[in-house]
Amino acid sequence: MKKTYFICKMISIMLVFTVFTGVFSGCSIFPSYSQDESKYADKNFANMKYVHLEIDVYNEIAQSVIDMSSNLFKSGDVVDGYATLFEIYTEALSMYTVAYINNSINVNDEYYSDELAYSTELVNDMDNTLRDVTGVLSKSNCRYVIETYMGDYVWDYYMPEDNTDDYENISELLNEEQELINEYNIASIVNYTTVYNGEELNIDGVYDLMYEIGADKANGLLKDIYRNKNAVLGEIYVKLVNVRKDIAKAYGYDSYADYMYEEYSRDYTPEESSEFYSAVKEYIVPVYESVCENINYENVYDRSDMVAELSASELMDMSSECTESISDVFSESFTFMKDNNLYNIGSDSSRMNVSYTTYIYGYDVPFLFVTTEDSVCDLQSVIHEFGHFYAFYVNPAADFSNLDVSEVHSQGLEVLSWEYYDEIYGDEAGQDVCLYMISLMLESVISGCMYDEFQQRIYESDDITLSEINKLYFDLCKEYGMEVYDTG
Repeated sequence: MKKTYFICKMISIMLVFTVFTGVFSGCSIFPSYSQDESKYADKNFANMKYVHLEIDVYNEIAQSVIDMSSNLFKSGDVVDGYATLFEIYTEALSMYTVAYINNSINVNDEYYSDELAYSTELVNDMDNTLRDVTGVLSKSNCRYVIETYMGDYVWDYYMPEDNTDDYENISELLNEEQELINEYNIASIVNYTTVYNGEELNIDGVYDLMYEIGADKANGLLKDIYRNKNAVLGEIYVKLVNVRKDIAKAYGYDSYADYMYEEYSRDYTPEESSEFYSAVKEYIVPVYESVCENINYENVYDRSDMVAELSASELMDMSSECTESISDVFSESFTFMKDNNLYNIGSDSSRMNVSYTTYIYGYDVPFLFVTTEDSVCDLQSVIHEFGHFYAFYVNPAADFSNLDVSEVHSQGLEVLSWEYYDEIYGDEAGQDVCLYMISLMLESVISGCMYDEFQQRIYESDDITLSEINKLYFDLCKEYGMEVYDTG
């Protein structure tokens, strides 16, 4: 199962199956599972309750479909059963997404951490079963009837891949990957410390003492803290690298980079990316440095303090000033998001330190999640993610699996919003904040290339150690002209 496609391709597949569910008969022969459409009628996230699903009914229906597939006269029932599998799968995906969102809100919540791991495994198992069933149907007497009603898109997606038949091993690896990701997320928000004069200090504590102990001593203490954090997270990351290399191998790829480039639907190879790296280092880095030199950062810091004082509701209102006037559909989708609580914005220390937009399948709605950092970037993050939200809202069936193309709406909306910065921040400060955002756009190109090169070199290495990873990161940061905190 390729999880990256869930957000993008599964939406279109689900829409296909809503068309032909029960197409051959007025009633289903699978009364043990009846899809209640009314349970998805309420689009308000506050009312979306997570349900722990079991796989027994799903497996029973899958076996029934397989048993009937040899009888051409049972084609209608086979199609009906196959569609029912997708209905149950839709609910499982919905519950997976609800668990993921709640885990993002509080990674320390053991219930949702456990349920996220469980629902990940459940979705993996259902996905593998769908491939097994599709493989049987492809060789059955019902093949052409079913293929006609499914369409090439769904059929091709779920046909078992030629380069692997070991889905049980892949499922185990994907579950292990999710467990390591959960472990990493929890470890990333731990308040790491060091000891000074017998007192345990965290990062804030070191900054509080900076004027008293001096910058050199404070920097030494900060290095200790970051070194401690690096040791914990680095150990988990090394395990994650090894598991992901095994996943790529299980799918029949020569490298993890090749596997992920296909997952992202990139129409260029990892080898071709290296030419782009060189061009970015030569041409984009100097432009970035020039833009940064012309920014009055005092204005940026001052307006960051202003944004930091805003509540989530006030930040949403400010974002609407930059988006709703663009078009009536933008205004409509923004109002829909607010009215149905399809967003979560905050800065609590227990939150997952990410921003993203996802799609809740059964309910057919997007969801926006932003963790703020008390800076002008918070407004930009909300606008960026709303660009993704808007794209899902107006065209949920679109294939956004191409990662580069999927950023058009989000980054495009960021640029459109700059026109309103003078009104929000004042004439002079608005120009500096706009320049700062341009610098961040350039930095995203630079860092994107840097991290891609960083990961490619990690995954192509055998038995790489944490110290080697740290050195590689430090060396690449220097090549790309990026500042890096040397922890020694």
